Amino acid sequence: CHDLYLNIHEFVERVFEDTDVNKNQVKEIILVGGSTRLKSLEKLLTGDGWVLNKRLNVDEAVARGAAIFANMIRLSRPIVIHEVTPFRYALTAFVDREKNTNKNVNNVTVIVDRNVALPKSGNCLLAMKYLNSKKPKNSITFGHPNKFNLKNEGSFSNGYEKHDSSFSFNINVVIDDRNKFLKYEELLKFQVTHSWKNIHYFLVDVNFEINCNGICKFEVTPKEYNDVVNSPICNSKHVTVQLNPGLSIDEIALMKSNFSKYEAEVECEKKRVLCKNILQSRLFKMKHCLKNAIKLMDKHYILVFNDKIQAISDWVDRNSKASNDELEEKIKDAENIKQQIEKCKAEYKKKVDQKIEELKNVLTKINNNMTLAKSTINSEELNVIENELNVIQNWFSDSQCTQTSVSDVDEKITYATNIIVKLNQLQLKEDQLRKDARIKLTKVIEKIEENPFPGFEHLQCYGQYCYKLNLKIREAKEIIKNTASTSTSICESKINLLRLIEESEHALTNEEHCRQESKVTVNEAVKQLEQLILSKGTKRLSPKFEQRVKDLIDNAAKWLDQHTSALSTEYAEYAKYLSQEYYAVQEEINQDNLRVWKRRELYDKVINFLKMLDGVNKNNLNDKQISLIKVSANGILDWHRDNVDAAIVQIEEKINEVKNLEQRRLIIINENDVKTFDTDKAFVGIDLGTSKCFLAVFRNSKWEIVNLESQQSRMPSYVAITGDKIIVGSEAKNNATQNIAKTIYNCKRLIGRSVTDSTYLKEKAYLTYVISELQPNKIKLFVENQKTKESYSPEQITAMLLMKIKNVAEEFLKQEINMVTISVPSMFNNAQRLATKNAALIAGFTNVSLLNDTLAVTLKYVWDKIDIVPRKICEQPSTVVQIEGEIILVVSIGAGFSSFSLIELKKNNVEVINHCGLDFGGNEFDRCLYDNVDMNLKHKFDKKEKYELLLKVENRKKELEKFGVVIDTPAVTLPDDSKEFICIKDYDSQCGHLYELVVQKLRELFVEVNRKRFQIKEVLLVGESSKLKRLKKFFNDNFAKVKEFDDKSIAVGCALHSAISQHEQFRIIRFSDVCSYKYATECKRNEAIVLDKRSKLPTNVYNSIKAYMDFAHEYPTFLLEYGDNYRSVIAETTIESVEPVRMNQTAFKLYLEVDSSGIISFLNENDKVKEEIHVKSSVRGTELGQLQEKAEKHRMSILKDVEIAKERELLSESIEFNQRSLDKF
Repeated sequence: CHDLYLNIHEFVERVFEDTDVNKNQVKEIILVGGSTRLKSLEKLLTGDGWVLNKRLNVDEAVARGAAIFANMIRLSRPIVIHEVTPFRYALTAFVDREKNTNKNVNNVTVIVDRNVALPKSGNCLLAMKYLNSKKPKNSITFGHPNKFNLKNEGSFSNGYEKHDSSFSFNINVVIDDRNKFLKYEELLKFQVTHSWKNIHYFLVDVNFEINCNGICKFEVTPKEYNDVVNSPICNSKHVTVQLNPGLSIDEIALMKSNFSKYEAEVECEKKRVLCKNILQSRLFKMKHCLKNAIKLMDKHYILVFNDKIQAISDWVDRNSKASNDELEEKIKDAENIKQQIEKCKAEYKKKVDQKIEELKNVLTKINNNMTLAKSTINSEELNVIENELNVIQNWFSDSQCTQTSVSDVDEKITYATNIIVKLNQLQLKEDQLRKDARIKLTKVIEKIEENPFPGFEHLQCYGQYCYKLNLKIREAKEIIKNTASTSTSICESKINLLRLIEESEHALTNEEHCRQESKVTVNEAVKQLEQLILSKGTKRLSPKFEQRVKDLIDNAAKWLDQHTSALSTEYAEYAKYLSQEYYAVQEEINQDNLRVWKRRELYDKVINFLKMLDGVNKNNLNDKQISLIKVSANGILDWHRDNVDAAIVQIEEKINEVKNLEQRRLIIINENDVKTFDTDKAFVGIDLGTSKCFLAVFRNSKWEIVNLESQQSRMPSYVAITGDKIIVGSEAKNNATQNIAKTIYNCKRLIGRSVTDSTYLKEKAYLTYVISELQPNKIKLFVENQKTKESYSPEQITAMLLMKIKNVAEEFLKQEINMVTISVPSMFNNAQRLATKNAALIAGFTNVSLLNDTLAVTLKYVWDKIDIVPRKICEQPSTVVQIEGEIILVVSIGAGFSSFSLIELKKNNVEVINHCGLDFGGNEFDRCLYDNVDMNLKHKFDKKEKYELLLKVENRKKELEKFGVVIDTPAVTLPDDSKEFICIKDYDSQCGHLYELVVQKLRELFVEVNRKRFQIKEVLLVGESSKLKRLKKFFNDNFAKVKEFDDKSIAVGCALHSAISQHEQFRIIRFSDVCSYKYATECKRNEAIVLDKRSKLPTNVYNSIKAYMDFAHEYPTFLLEYGDNYRSVIAETTIESVEPVRMNQTAFKLYLEVDSSGIISFLNENDKVKEEIHVKSSVRGTELGQLQEKAEKHRMSILKDVEIAKERELLSESIEFNQRSLDKF
């Protein structure tokens, strides 16, 4: 129907095209007609924003409007209605086809246009002219009078020519909706026939009128026109024509006269039809009545009456023209049949009532029997019978009996009679069951009364259970005597009686068993007390405790004799009493022994202290000081002698006094003799981080953090290379967006790795500089300048960072620095450690030590703890506080790596128990958010956009951690389309797996060394990412104490390590690290573990390898490094054939050494060969020298950059000073 909807829409559009009305002026649309309810039509009409008026009933609106209009006409209400013509009316004229074979030419004259107000009237003239004979044939011209210079009023049509002297001329009235008469409909046609004798012109006058109802009338007057006098000659007929007249007035009058003739016949026919309708209606009702009376009368009568009714119905069908008398006779017959039907129904109803009364009597009898049966019978069968009875009673209650038949009632009576029979049978069965149950219960009672609980007469609770049993027997006898008792109640009584006996016997058995056990417990408690008396030697009791124990033993013996039949609870309570007394005595004995031991400890401490005073050098203490201290010590000895029975608390107080004397002695020694430790030697530690670096210096027994840049202790790990200029630190980072391809960062993530490393393959997706993978197993960083394109190894870039740090340290200390300790993650493998050391050597350091970051934090933690005396602890080692044994957990999560260590502290000895780590840090949390934005936006970022987005995401992560929401700041603003993907919900969901990996790794750290969480005294957190909210909550929830360290702590620990390692004066703290990886050798696919994980460092191992030979040639041997899901070949050697140990077998030795930095040395030794094996590294020995030479050039550029930075800082300070001076002025 789509085309129909489009047509409707087209006509709606035409309404506006024909007028000057704008669509926006339409307030609402009124729909009329049932089809306007179509949803598609409503949707089509409301497409232009119109409102549909749905208050009108579309079906009744037209009729209601017509009624209102009629009422207004009748009352002559002052209302104006403007109606317009829906069509266009026109006249056409053409020659009769039969008289002229020339082609007809239609001429259209519009007399009334569309949308003209009604009523409308007017006239039109049609003119014809006879042409002269100069043309081949005579012709007639038809057209507008002005065409022939005729003066007349009115409107005229176009011309038409006729080449003949006589013709018949047709004039039509047509209508058209809007197609400009391309297609039109003829409403009226009239013909003008005339001869052109002596007449040159001929006129036709057409008058028309269209009334308010839209009905048209036309008057046609043919006129001759004399061209001499120029006036029409009206000698033709005057014709009045109405459009589509339908019936004429004469036809209507004839129809009225004929109607009176048939009126009587119609009246008679009406009566006959009425009688026939009455008869058919009664027959239909009677048939319906019989159909519903199937249960109200006999079926025989129903068939008889059906036949009679059908006979009358057939007669009516056969006699369609029956007279009124015949029909009335049949109506009487139908009435007689109806009376007979009612009589039969009444008789049948009487029979049904009698049957129902009989059924009620039967039900009354059943109810009486049921009441009696319920009091004596308790059976499922009785419930079934009761349900059957309820079916019949429900039949009565639902009023089904009022519309039932005799057969139905008889069926119910039979059903009720069967119920009575079932009740009688059930009653007989119940009587027999009751009799048998009484006999069985009587036998059970007789058997119980003879001996209720044999074998338990000696128990104290025996009478109690017998009393309960007698009560139950009395109840059973009463049930037997009661004639109204059912078989079920008698059986239940028997079951309850037997159950009581069973429960009582079980309880008595338990009581006897518990009684015996409790008695044994009492005897054991007595034996324990006796054992105390029998103790000899040092464990022998004092007379006071011995007499107390003997009294307890005697009282226990008396109690056992007096309570031979006591309950088990009494035995248990007495055993508990004896046990408590035993432990009380034992506790008093232990307290007494402890008091004696404490007295002995006090005495020994005082004596040893006095001996120490006598051996003290007089240069340390003078005689007066010694005598004063001795007086206090001798006073403690006198108190010890006089207070033999002193309490433990008092003795401990005296022991503390002795300790205070020792502390006092140390303080006096410090006051008397202060050694000067004068050294200018400084020790340097560097925290070489993925994102930032710190420098710490330890000198004169103090540590301090050195500012690497202007007013900043931290230096970003950024290097920018532009031509010959090398920029390191903040300036490189600040200009990274403008110099994106020449700025290198996160170099620590690449150092010591190969191009096949999985971490490298993942890392390079987030880097913006060019990385070359052309050389096997080597990573090269490309920097393209205007003239050249140079490549740098990660070691060279790291060396540039260290060069600047070294230069700053030398400027600060005013001396050359060659020794340094650099921090590395604890999970760094051999290649990464070796590459880091090479980078330091390239930077100009000659003595390089590497220290795990977790151990560095621990060294600072221990130093802070023992440095409590307000003086230089290295100058007075005797003042060092000794730390008690404790285990701590150190967690270091930086930007690129995560390290976890379990460390044990034993009297200032720091021993690492276990290491583990993860190959990611805080940057991985940023990248999870970045990946979420990248995946959802599906937009390829260029290098600059990628770098900027990573920086913005990092800032947003910090805001989420701090505030829980993202806050736009003028400095860093995210794109609008990415904000929705960075929220606390996305942050938690995207980074959830990283938290799970941290927890899993911590679990492995504890499981590997069989340690538990409760053994951890304190957790040390270092690194920004270790203080994330979720991680801090985890540590606070699972550990007793958590302490946070700032980012500078690792550098301080490295400086302390350098001092401790290189100077004996600082070795008040001793430490030992362990190996983070496992090492093995492999020869001809035979593996042998050389060094296991958690081996103490430094270490060296000899390993004798035996290999079977197939031929006497060279055998490759590999050194393997094992970690978590990690296996790597770090060295390879070739063993030449040697003398076989035995047939087809050779042996050789491998020497493996791991220094304190975790770097491996490998030596192959046998009878013929002894050679050092080079461990695989990205930088070889010869290449290292070349890189050091290149580094000298880089050093000059870095130094120049540092000098420029200093000048800039001085200039900035000068400007700031001058500005302050001007402001003050």
